[in-house]
Amino acid sequence: MIPTSGFLCLVLHAHLPYVRHPEFGESYEERWLYEALLESYLPLLDTFERLAEEGVPFRVALSLSATLLEMLHDDLHRQRFLRYVDSRIHLAEQELHRTAHQHHELRPSIEMYHERFQRFRSLYLDRHQGDLTSAFGRLADQGHLELLTTAATHAYLPLLEPNEQMVRGQVQVGLEAFQRLTGRSAQGFWLPECGYRRGLDMILAEAGLDYCILDTPSLVGARPRPRFAGFAPIRTERGLTCFGRDLEAGLEVWSSLSGYPADPEYRDFYRDIGWDLPLDYVGSYVHESGKRLNTGLKYYRITGPTDHKEAYRPAEAAHVAERHALAFLSARQRQVEWLRERMGQPPVVVAAFDAELFGHWWMEGPLWLEHLLRKLATQGQGLEAITPTAYLREAPLLQTAEPNPGSWGDGGFNARWLNPTNDWVYRHLSAAGQRMVEMARKGDGEDPDRQRLLNQAARELLLSQSSDWAYLMSIGQFAEYARKRTRDHLVAFNLLYDEFREGKVDPESLRNLEERSPLFHNLDYRAWR
Repeated sequence: MIPTSGFLCLVLHAHLPYVRHPEFGESYEERWLYEALLESYLPLLDTFERLAEEGVPFRVALSLSATLLEMLHDDLHRQRFLRYVDSRIHLAEQELHRTAHQHHELRPSIEMYHERFQRFRSLYLDRHQGDLTSAFGRLADQGHLELLTTAATHAYLPLLEPNEQMVRGQVQVGLEAFQRLTGRSAQGFWLPECGYRRGLDMILAEAGLDYCILDTPSLVGARPRPRFAGFAPIRTERGLTCFGRDLEAGLEVWSSLSGYPADPEYRDFYRDIGWDLPLDYVGSYVHESGKRLNTGLKYYRITGPTDHKEAYRPAEAAHVAERHALAFLSARQRQVEWLRERMGQPPVVVAAFDAELFGHWWMEGPLWLEHLLRKLATQGQGLEAITPTAYLREAPLLQTAEPNPGSWGDGGFNARWLNPTNDWVYRHLSAAGQRMVEMARKGDGEDPDRQRLLNQAARELLLSQSSDWAYLMSIGQFAEYARKRTRDHLVAFNLLYDEFREGKVDPESLRNLEERSPLFHNLDYRAWR
């Protein structure tokens, strides 16, 4: 038996902001969920279940955000997702007919989409009855997955001021929603955007969490300086273990310029028939308003850095994915062997990514992951897959240190979530936070309606704090939607605050707000005391 030279800890973070618009027949922002389901979450589940059924030993950590879990359990989204999938199947069938006697070079892609859409619809509805959470839970029960979670609405915690109750509310509500919807307690916590500031470890440890995921600079810059840089976790004085995301492994997979997804043989994400074909042909598959949008059917490969694109070849792309999986495995083997010699103990390389990279942005990502896990099981040569909790059971004594503040955003700090495009939100979030603490400390006086009002105020505050809104404002995509969502939740919060101070409750208004955002059913405003 080959001795362990090191560990590979794969961590996927699945998160989307809470979006729900029953007032519209169709909402583009709801498509974020449906695209991620069809292109990432179902392909990843399919991969994991196939490996498990074939007896391939593998271990992956999967972070599921509370907002994503709430949407996965929402009957409205289940119905609309099936409608979305059925429309993709119909479009693929229409495309098979259109290209029956022309564009033969596109047929392999169209046939691939037609088969995938049908297969994943069956996986979702027939095999799992629309319940992906339980499916991931069964894989966790079998020892293949370790499930962890994150802040309730994925707030960027370093900027939640002026009091610690803001962070505690995000952490406690996120953990409670995860436990309620998965039936298990989380031991680990994905810090949203890998954002860390001093004092967060105390709040996470008080919440009963064992570990969190940081970006490597936060670990390497810890005080005192970690002896093993980012290749062994550290433990803070409050008892929280901090794992660092490996930059080298991350760039090989994530970079759109130099990473595997940039290979010219892979499918081009940006060429979609929703933009290429006449609007009168694709109109019913984009948006009811007639606005052009992606359909999910993309027939060209990256080819090169110019506008010229050649037809996608699924079989050739599959071969490249297998080759890249072997390259990644070989690189990690060389990395851990070099580190083991210098550390005197097996290093742990944390390869952490957004789950939506796999399948949605990088179509071949789930196949790459499947090849990697298969090869790791048979050709690991001393490199073993491990999850954070399993590592902590086997780990030697950890060094005590204080992580450096930082994030995985541009420059490693707060700039992506705090800049001239979005800085206006923070004075409003700060004021709302102080008001929430004020209301929570005064309490409901055992009045059920006031209790509902306070809980709804907390819900609106949480939704306004989502890091996704500041991020979208920063990159200029869906910026108006992000501004509107932030404003709408803050306006609702302040209306509830005014009612609370005046000692009244508007039952109809309160009911409308509850129905607009039916999540966090067990939310308790007292978390903000």
